[in-house]
Amino acid sequence: MLLRVFSILILPLLLLAQVYYFHFQRYSVLYDTDLKIPIEGSATIYGEEVKVSNKKRLSFRPYPGLDKRLQASNKDFYKLGYDKGHTIISDDSSDFNIDVLKESYYFVNITPQTSHTNRSLFRKLEIYFRKLALKYGKIQVITIVLPSDKFIGNGVNVPRGFIKMIVLPNNTLFRCFYIPNNKTGRIKPFECQ
Repeated sequence: MLLRVFSILILPLLLLAQVYYFHFQRYSVLYDTDLKIPIEGSATIYGEEVKVSNKKRLSFRPYPGLDKRLQASNKDFYKLGYDKGHTIISDDSSDFNIDVLKESYYFVNITPQTSHTNRSLFRKLEIYFRKLALKYGKIQVITIVLPSDKFIGNGVNVPRGFIKMIVLPNNTLFRCFYIPNNKTGRIKPFECQ
């Protein structure tokens, strides 16, 4: 399934774009500098760590390992009606450690999201992911970003939606979800193959 998703959705983008791979403490990301968004990534969420909560929230900032001109900025979102939404790893699954939390606030981990998608749909999934991590000890969440033809600010792509796949510790693909990036959509589970 993952190879099929990769070959259908991601490989064509890699052939046409300038894509970088970044690996952080708790997540990895493929970042497209033409779209100025992550296009795919994975994060590991550990059950013991989600019990710890550092209520501190930080500001989004450029990843120092990539030229600032190739990343989104705060100006790209100013008064345009989109949240700067965590995409691969959320602050809720990384707030056990300040260094991991800081890494979750890099612009290479954010996409423009409607407030409904960011504050409702993703929030519900993040709570579900935390519960699964507690139950199974750890989970891996794979995210695929589905670009659109819409851009904001200085060329930042607004995704049409997202696919989130949960992998259990025994490498079983457990659940898959489609999350639309609009004002009224619902999370749509689908069969993982």
